[in-house]
Amino acid sequence: MSETTQISPGQTFWVGLALTPSEDWHTYWRNPGDAGKATSIEWSLPAQFTASAIHWPAPSRLPSEPVVSFGYPADVLLPVQITVPADLQTDTVTLKAHARWLVCKDVCIPEQAELILTLRVGKQGQPTADAALILDALHQTPLEATVSSEFGSSHATPDAGDHVGSQIDLRISADAQLLNNITAAFFFPYASDIINNAAAQPLTIGKSHLGLVIPTLPTVAEDLLNKQRDARDLAGVVVIETGTGRAAWAINPTLNTALPPLVAITTTANSLSLFEALLFAFLGGLILNLMPCVLPVLSLKALAIARKSGAERAAIRAQGWVFAAGVIISFLIVAGALLVIKAAGAQIGWGFHLQNPLVIGVLIYVLFLVALNLSGVFEVGAGLQGVGQKFAHNNSAWGTFFTGVLAVMVATPCTAPFMAPALGFALTQPMGIALAVFLALGIGFALPLWLVCQIPAAQRLLPKPGAWMDTFKQLLAFPMYLAAIWLIWVLGRQSGPNAIGIILLGCLALGFATWVMTKQWKTFLRISFMVLAIVAAVMALHSVSKTSGLEHATSSNTAHAGIETEPYTPARLADLRAAHQPVFVNMTADWCITCMVNEKVAFTNNANKIFVEKNITYLIGDWTNYDPAITAYLAEFKRSGVPLYVYYDANDNVTVLPQILTERILLDALGQ
Repeated sequence: MSETTQISPGQTFWVGLALTPSEDWHTYWRNPGDAGKATSIEWSLPAQFTASAIHWPAPSRLPSEPVVSFGYPADVLLPVQITVPADLQTDTVTLKAHARWLVCKDVCIPEQAELILTLRVGKQGQPTADAALILDALHQTPLEATVSSEFGSSHATPDAGDHVGSQIDLRISADAQLLNNITAAFFFPYASDIINNAAAQPLTIGKSHLGLVIPTLPTVAEDLLNKQRDARDLAGVVVIETGTGRAAWAINPTLNTALPPLVAITTTANSLSLFEALLFAFLGGLILNLMPCVLPVLSLKALAIARKSGAERAAIRAQGWVFAAGVIISFLIVAGALLVIKAAGAQIGWGFHLQNPLVIGVLIYVLFLVALNLSGVFEVGAGLQGVGQKFAHNNSAWGTFFTGVLAVMVATPCTAPFMAPALGFALTQPMGIALAVFLALGIGFALPLWLVCQIPAAQRLLPKPGAWMDTFKQLLAFPMYLAAIWLIWVLGRQSGPNAIGIILLGCLALGFATWVMTKQWKTFLRISFMVLAIVAAVMALHSVSKTSGLEHATSSNTAHAGIETEPYTPARLADLRAAHQPVFVNMTADWCITCMVNEKVAFTNNANKIFVEKNITYLIGDWTNYDPAITAYLAEFKRSGVPLYVYYDANDNVTVLPQILTERILLDALGQ
């Protein structure tokens, strides 16, 4: 498979070999361990084309007593980068490869295939349907040069002829916040004749390092420690397990002949107790009602309650319960999706779905339809609370329930104070505790409107019904249009200008469908036009899902809020901290409303002057699209989403700023 439909001279692009063994079968990593064979690809390329080595995703241990192999217990995609010659002069090219792999369960079966890929040559290609799969595989490859590592022996002095035992000590530097979250680690060497694959690798967490005791094959440790074997033979991958998933580092450790013992420190996986996490989630849910993405929806529901002020109190109380059910069930569904994806090995967080152009497109459609409904273009009941009455004319409970669902949908780009530590705690806990935290978040979010429905005195505070309500309802359409426009901008940032044009055509098709719905035409004609328009909108949505490319960040310096910035990378942050350079890290995303507001409010001219005067390097991590390095950094601070603001001063003191920033808070953190 290829990431692009068309290539151009001088370009580099990615292709991939997808292996999809049956259930309980597995394939092997570059070092297969005690048994097995690595997958290989032999290329037959046109003149001057080159292919990189396979970019191997991080492996897993595959125990089968008494041996242990290294490989992939499920589907795996192996990416390879192809370089096109700059002087290419042809209309099409054909890439050929001969792939061999071994697939095993109780027995092993060697398999092979001749692969042919033909691509057009032109100026610019479009991403294929497989581009997202290749991108996901690249996210699973070990991060290069993000940590420093060394090896030695803290148990004996490696003098010539002194047998120190068949083990070595591996040390890897890491941030203290990340160290607190590590629950397990394992070292996979590239060479097959280094370690005892079946032996445990005891883990020690120190103040600034993690240590692994690596049992080796006979004489290997002695040869490495006495420099009779090249230290480069110990290159490999360290896979760590944290409360939020897996991460992998590619390391090439150097020999330290005076490696001191590593003193373990007592750490806790989370800084919050369960009670504190539940309280923070509840408070975060309450405050979430005031976020600009949520307030218009809740205003509509309050308006609906005001309309019913003369109705029986029992009916209004029931509306409160149904709305709360819609909110809480939606939050639990979001929590379940997060936990299932995390259990599959992915590192994700709050707002993860907004990194998917398809989900962004669906939200644009929903907001656009709600806005059209409020504008009076079409009616499916009395305002937003009538959503669902198309299916149950005499039961407004459907509309109330879906109002709760919609409120949660539009709330997901927002992060209220107290939410981040609570959700970070939840995503490191067993499913029952995690769901309890999200339940507390949902209860806090639903509580204000529920109280209005349950307390007659609160209902009397609402404005009296009247003709003004229709005008107010139409006025509230404009925040919905604005939200849709904002998401269209986010989609363009994620997937390029073509995606904007495609989704606008989809909105046009939906608008046509709602217009047709209001016409007194023959039923067959009306339904036919509506179906055609909806099909066109769905096709546009499908096209948007294919427009995401593999690159979304720039490596060049840019100006952000008037301050010179650099893109965040773990290696750059490590270099700056090692040089005692003050660093401000801003983890943000284009779909994060809280982030955008903070940047407008806090990063003033006064703040900009402090950055210049103190020579503070400003690193920005853009999480608009998924980035495993940013996800790992968030996990270091027990956060599941953005924003996250961290300041490292020249003495390497670390300050984590609140999620809601003001100029004063920022200046105080910078020491002014």
